[in-house]
Amino acid sequence: MAGKTKISIDVSFNKSIQLKHVAGSALQKEKDGQKTKRTLGVTKPKVEFSQPVLHWDEVSDPINKTITLAIKEVTARVTFSARIWIDKRIDKKCECYAHVFDHEKRHAKIWQAGVKKYSSAIQKAVEDATLPKMDAPEEMKESKAKAFRTDAFKRIDIAFNEAVIKYGKKISAESKKIHTSSELKKTNNLCEEYLL
Repeated sequence: MAGKTKISIDVSFNKSIQLKHVAGSALQKEKDGQKTKRTLGVTKPKVEFSQPVLHWDEVSDPINKTITLAIKEVTARVTFSARIWIDKRIDKKCECYAHVFDHEKRHAKIWQAGVKKYSSAIQKAVEDATLPKMDAPEEMKESKAKAFRTDAFKRIDIAFNEAVIKYGKKISAESKKIHTSSELKKTNNLCEEYLL
């Protein structure tokens, strides 16, 4: 039987950021942007993740019709990424473009730093959902094994999903902090002709 359960949650940020120049009308549909007269750029995070996989150790006792189960390892993967959209009307050689692009890159950097900051918390959430219930091998009737495995998977899957959402929201809130009054003033000054 396995010793302590190994928790292997791969949390990463894809540094390859997609940049796209789009119509202003597409940007106006995006929410959470800096509150200017018109949205000139937006950074949208994306998350992709796999369901947790539970690797089991099991020993059957055919005489007593029992099975002893232990989770050997829990594996899962979550990858955060970002894409940047900038209004295609903005001249790429002007100060406004440089300012908007820099602003959006700052959002992406906050997401990257946040993923690094909270990766251990996501791992801990899975660990907390796994270990208190499965800190030692469990013996049960063979007829109960399927339900036991299903319950363990559901508990761990819910904890993983909730952690990804919770910490994604925290990173999003941290990202919005760059929408300061001085940033708005700078945007209004540099991009006045594009805000009309």
